Amino acid sequence: MPNDMYELFALIPSTSDFSIDGAVAHFDTLTFGKTRLRSEAIRAEGHEPVQGFRVHYEDWSITAWLDESAGVIADSQHLAAQEPLPTDHDAIARCSKRLSIISDEDPELNHSDEITHFTDALRKLNRLFVWDPVNAEWW
Repeated sequence: MPNDMYELFALIPSTSDFSIDGAVAHFDTLTFGKTRLRSEAIRAEGHEPVQGFRVHYEDWSITAWLDESAGVIADSQHLAAQEPLPTDHDAIARCSKRLSIISDEDPELNHSDEITHFTDALRKLNRLFVWDPVNAEWW
């Protein structure tokens, strides 16, 4: 885990109706254990505004930034060769959008259940394909 944070990608299939507002609304309905999650849409300042969302698990959070840049499709085509695939090759290769997911620090690995909960919710909500670049494997 680089920098003691979880870092993942979630490829968004071309058939998905994923939206930041939809993700925020969905995560706001979820609980983790007895804790109701809190989520918010966020924007990064810079040359081009970047949008994303953050989900709070009490005092620890996970941030997902939407990436629609030209390089996403090339990366998706490369990842389509990383077997075993979670779906067919073409579905991965055609992904032109992704979420770059990064968590708050977790040096003691106390929040592995939260990151699993988060990625499971993304997969169920919009059928996103989650890639772990550190371990070079699909979740």
